[in-house]
Amino acid sequence: MGALKSEIKGKQLFSIVMSTVLALVLVMIFNVTVFAAAEEGTGWKIDDAGVLTVTGGGSQGKLAKVDAKDAKAWESHKDEVTAIKVEGNVTTIGDEVFKGYSKVTTVEFADTVTEIGVSAFAECSALTSVKLPASVQKIRQKAFQKCTE
Repeated sequence: MGALKSEIKGKQLFSIVMSTVLALVLVMIFNVTVFAAAEEGTGWKIDDAGVLTVTGGGSQGKLAKVDAKDAKAWESHKDEVTAIKVEGNVTTIGDEVFKGYSKVTTVEFADTVTEIGVSAFAECSALTSVKLPASVQKIRQKAFQKCTE
C-alpha cells in the first residue's frame, strides 16, 4: 500500500510540474505575441498598424528637437512604418530624420512643431497627405523632396 501511495504522489507531483511548465510556456508565447505587435522606446512608439508616434527626442524623450540620432532608435522599423504622428513637446524635426520611409502615406504634426529640417521627409515616395499646423514657421530645403513619383 505504501508503494502505491508513493506512486500516486509521484504522478501528482509530475502532473503539477508539467502543468506549471505548460502555463509558463503559454505565458511566454502570449507575451512574445503581444510585444511583437507594438514596440516602444523613450519618446516614440510604433503600433501594429505601422503608425510611428514620436513624442520627443533625446535619451529621455523630453527634448523639443527630434534629430537623426533619435531616429536610430526606430530605424529598424523603417519598412513597417505607414504613418507618422509627431506629438508631445516636439518643436523641431531635424535634418533627414524620416528620409527614405518609402511606405509612409500620411504625416501629422502637433501644434508645437515650428520647424521641419533639411530633407526631413525626402524620398518618402508613398506620401500623399501632410497635415501642417499653423505653428510651422520654417520648412527647410528639400524637406519633402521626391515624395511623389
